[in-house]
Amino acid sequence: MIKAIFFLIAIWPITICAQSNHADSLLNLIESLDDTELRKKGVAHYKLSRHYLDLNEDDQSLFHINQCLICFKQLEDHKLVAAAYNQKGNVVSKSSEYETSINYYDSALWSARRAKNDTIIAMFLNNLSLEYHAIGEYEKSVDLQFEALRLKEKIGASDQSISSTLLNIGQSYQTLEKYTDAMNYYRRCLDLKLTLQDSMGVARVCNNIAALHKNMEAYDSSFYYLNLSQSYMTHEDINLVGNNHTLLSHLSKEFGDTVKAIDHMQKALKLAIEEGSLSRQADAYQNLGYLYYSQKNYEKSISHYRDGLKLADQTKSWSEWYELHSHISAAYEQLDSFELAFHHLTLGRAYQDSLFSLESTKAIETIKEQYEGEKKERTIAEQRVVLARNEIKIEQKQRFIAYLIGGILVIICLSILIVVMVRNRQKRRQIILSVQLKEYASEMELLRSQVNQSLEQSLTKVPIHISNDDINRYLVDPLSERELEVLQHVAAGKSNKAIAEAIFISTNTVKFHLKNIYVKLDAQNRTEALSKASAMKILK
Repeated sequence: MIKAIFFLIAIWPITICAQSNHADSLLNLIESLDDTELRKKGVAHYKLSRHYLDLNEDDQSLFHINQCLICFKQLEDHKLVAAAYNQKGNVVSKSSEYETSINYYDSALWSARRAKNDTIIAMFLNNLSLEYHAIGEYEKSVDLQFEALRLKEKIGASDQSISSTLLNIGQSYQTLEKYTDAMNYYRRCLDLKLTLQDSMGVARVCNNIAALHKNMEAYDSSFYYLNLSQSYMTHEDINLVGNNHTLLSHLSKEFGDTVKAIDHMQKALKLAIEEGSLSRQADAYQNLGYLYYSQKNYEKSISHYRDGLKLADQTKSWSEWYELHSHISAAYEQLDSFELAFHHLTLGRAYQDSLFSLESTKAIETIKEQYEGEKKERTIAEQRVVLARNEIKIEQKQRFIAYLIGGILVIICLSILIVVMVRNRQKRRQIILSVQLKEYASEMELLRSQVNQSLEQSLTKVPIHISNDDINRYLVDPLSERELEVLQHVAAGKSNKAIAEAIFISTNTVKFHLKNIYVKLDAQNRTEALSKASAMKILK
């Protein structure tokens, strides 16, 4: 029992320190965010909760953190909600309501996972592990610490942070009496502290290693690490020095030097009184009572036991209260004061019976709380499954919409590409046809010029008996019968109106035929058309 109390006392200041550092880092995180009115209100309540917690006004602190939680939930910011739940866990943990604080830390951890912030997740895993350690679930504590360690190594946390987790794992293994595992993690922690040149950190780890060697009954090694711890201390740390004196007292007792053991324990008691720690004072009084009892100084033993009894009553440490009554009874029995011995033994036994009844009731209540907790966890798990399914459906819908939009965009792009390709192809064909037409026109023009030149250079005009139809065939676009008839009337000197009346067509039709004739003979007017037609022997 004394050993268990000793380890709880050893880790309690580390727990408070870790929670305080975490709270400071969370406050820095909150204040670094963009301000809104709701966030400002939440931060104000958060600071007030911290302030009242430092003043030991837990009710006020709890009130303000509840108001803070309401604000942060309205913001729907999981990081802020996680910070508020963590602070609420700190307030409840200070009152030793570990089961309740575990629920709050678990809520903080869940919110941190929703925020996907690995740094905060590792922080809350550490807090949760300390609470499980406090209620005696050391295996669960170790599992959480290992998860925190893996996460810290993954995100590349500082060596200081990793060394803190290694120290916690070592302490848990030490409490589980797995000394080899505890020593491995203490040594890893010690190496990091030495690398960081953290003298006080090295001193604390050496103090733990000394306690470990003491439990293993390796007293020489224990003394060595105690001296090493003292050599690395750069300033008077009341908690650490008190631990050293307590451990030196136990070691001195093991070596048979009770006087020296009493001297160290009295120094530890003085430091506990200076620190204001009632639990450490009660432990020191009980140890002093035991040491004086071993010296057969029963009066002083009873005096110290009674002082411890008063403190146990104040701290409501009923298991110690029962043990102290038993010790006082044994001391009175040695003094032959059997009536007082019987009185204290009766008080102890009566309390033991009531404690058993109370523990039974508490066990029933614990089972009921566990059932309610499991029921709540199942409900939360079901809600999380529903939420996850909804998120999957939303994600699938978003993916379908994205694919649909992408498909439409691809179709539009392909359509534009096809239209552009068709237009380009048509343009190329038009260009080719235009070039070919120009070439044909050039050849025809060359042929006509050669014919005209040959006709002009002829000395005698040799009549060529070729019919108009034969000559007309050599035209690119031969004249129709109607066009030849119109051309004959033009040659006769008739006007458009006269021609229309002669061949029974409208004046517009005559103009139309004349336009076609000009195009086919490459003429600009009637005179040029008659000249070229005459040269080509088209006119009769």
